[in-house]
Amino acid sequence: MRTHFSRMTVRRPSFRRLVGGTLVALVALVTGCSPRLGQPGPPSRGDDGSSLLGSEPRSGGKAPLAGSRPPTAKKRLPNVALLFGSGEGPELQLLNVRTTQVRDLHVPALHNYPSVESVSSWSAPILEGGVLALTVGPENGAFPPRALALRLGDPNHAVFLGTAGGLFSALAPGVVWLTSDRRARDGSVRERAWRVQLNGHRLGATIAITGSAVAATRGGLISFDRESDTRYRIQILDPATGKVVRVLTKRAAGPPIAASNSQVVWRDGPYGCTACRVHLFDTVAGQGVVIHVPPKILAPFVSCSFSPDGSVLALSFTHGGGGGGPVVLVHRAGRSVRVVRGSRGANPDLAAGGVVWAPSGRSFFFLADTARWSPPPVSLGIYTLGSSIAKKLRTPKVLPSVLYVAARA
Repeated sequence: MRTHFSRMTVRRPSFRRLVGGTLVALVALVTGCSPRLGQPGPPSRGDDGSSLLGSEPRSGGKAPLAGSRPPTAKKRLPNVALLFGSGEGPELQLLNVRTTQVRDLHVPALHNYPSVESVSSWSAPILEGGVLALTVGPENGAFPPRALALRLGDPNHAVFLGTAGGLFSALAPGVVWLTSDRRARDGSVRERAWRVQLNGHRLGATIAITGSAVAATRGGLISFDRESDTRYRIQILDPATGKVVRVLTKRAAGPPIAASNSQVVWRDGPYGCTACRVHLFDTVAGQGVVIHVPPKILAPFVSCSFSPDGSVLALSFTHGGGGGGPVVLVHRAGRSVRVVRGSRGANPDLAAGGVVWAPSGRSFFFLADTARWSPPPVSLGIYTLGSSIAKKLRTPKVLPSVLYVAARA
């Protein structure tokens, strides 16, 4: 089939057509209608996805004009409650982020154990289904630390989980790992581990493990041994036998810093260095990457925390003269690293894992020192993924010194 382009003619638009088209465009711009008269264009949508066209007017106000842009709404804070403690006493408090209301938790069982043991990322309290699992101990060390399960709705009731100094998730609903040291007849000290439900029922047998176990991943248990004064060996254990499956490194600068359900993090180099390498290893894929911290971070790396889904890693730093450094976010398995603006002063010693993630994983909280020397005033900060800067939250004047965990309010 042949097409004859020679017969096609181009007509110049007349002045009347130009004026008419311009008026139609202006009408469409003002009224929000489509260029075709009498046919409305697509309705504008607010931040929550609701249609603004045809919506009923609010009380005392007028209905929004068709096609008008909705007023900019202030982003609401997440509906989260933060669990605080003193770190050296039995006092626990819940802070509602939205309402800033504080609820004191009077737990009679904690008065026999006036010290919550640790705020490291693998022995921090675990909150699941309204039940708080934590390790506690006496100030004078008269007896070994113990693991308890507390129901926040009924703090008068506590379940004894076991005599244990280590506590971390078992990657199963309502189940945790407990660890404790046991001295053998020859004087050597071996660590043992077992799983227990939050109602106190044991699952399986107690196993003797190599080293000190600190986390559970889908690839196995993570443990460490001290090679020398400055070097540590980090390894993967079989959760059924406690035997070593794979040695990850013999040159770590300390114990593993944090772990998700499939990844583990450690660093090498002497303590306090400003050019230490941070290693991120996937225990399922069997591959690792080195995270290069931005050179402007002139503070020793201290701790880190994974988001609930394990996709984002928050690194926390501290300065030698006191106070905290900025938070560094690592996305896409180490391929994206950036400093969070507004997070300078975030002290990793004041929060479990440096920062505490909201259950949704879209934001995290941190405690910041506003002075360089103790006892400093403390402020609560929040950062939402995708935003440009961290923000300071309005809170009561006096906050407990340690932030443990976040839960839905």
